[in-house]
Amino acid sequence: AGALLDEDAQYERYRRVVERMRGKPVYVRLLDIGGDKELPFLDVPREANPFLGCRGVRFLLTHPELLKTQARALARAGQHGPLGIMYPMLGDAAQFVRLRGLINEAIADLPHVSLRHGALFEVPAAGMEADEIMREADFGSIGTNDLLQYLCAVDRTNDSVANEYTAD
Repeated sequence: AGALLDEDAQYERYRRVVERMRGKPVYVRLLDIGGDKELPFLDVPREANPFLGCRGVRFLLTHPELLKTQARALARAGQHGPLGIMYPMLGDAAQFVRLRGLINEAIADLPHVSLRHGALFEVPAAGMEADEIMREADFGSIGTNDLLQYLCAVDRTNDSVANEYTAD
């Protein structure tokens, strides 16, 4: 669209999805830019290696205003049906707790809604700390694309090494 959606626009889109699911749970990945996901209209510094840079949870923790907008839209949509939010590129339990705290703070003035908070296991370090993370999270999900890329040390978007991007 060429611009970030405000809270109301995000809410309308999430609400439509939640309502169409008729009571079945909906899971939404929080904003994750960087690596192969760019938003050119955001004023984000270029990085030499964006796959290992400020993305996922790291990006959200350094841009709380973007997190707040999305969290509020999701919480409002969660009043229409079960909703889970997934924390992308999570590195450890401390990041999970910090992000969940910011989300809870952002939605504190909204009517009570039961959001489920989930860990996306895409970074090998998170897998090594899975027990601690899952003590904090309501659910977990494995992000195979990034996890495999980091386990194999292969850029899946680089044609000259893409054949090495395999679990075999």
